[in-house]
Amino acid sequence: MPAPIESPEPATAPATLHANLHNPNEGMLEFDMGALSIDPDSRSFDAQDSIAPDDEDEDPLATKLSLAREFHAIGDTDGARALVKEVIAEADGAVKARAERFLAELS
Repeated sequence: MPAPIESPEPATAPATLHANLHNPNEGMLEFDMGALSIDPDSRSFDAQDSIAPDDEDEDPLATKLSLAREFHAIGDTDGARALVKEVIAEADGAVKARAERFLAELS
C-alpha cells in the first residue's frame, strides 16, 4: 500500500494571515502626499534654467539651436540638422558660430 501523501506546510502561518487582514498596509512603503504640489510657481527647480544659458532665454534662434540639440539627443539627427540649417541661415554672431560647430558635429 502506498504511503499517504502529506500536504505541504503553508507558506504563511495562519496567525500571520489573520494579522495582515487587520492591518492591510503592513509592509507597505510610506509616501508623503503632502509634499506634492500642482502649483507650477511653487517649484524650487526651474528645468529651463538647466537647459539654456541666460543669453538663450530671449533669442529665438538660440532657443531653436537648443531644440536642435535636444532632437539630436533623442536620436532625431535629421530633425536636428534641419533646425541647425535654419539657424545658420537666419542667425549671426555667436549663435551662428555655435550652430555651424554643431552642424559639423552632426556630419
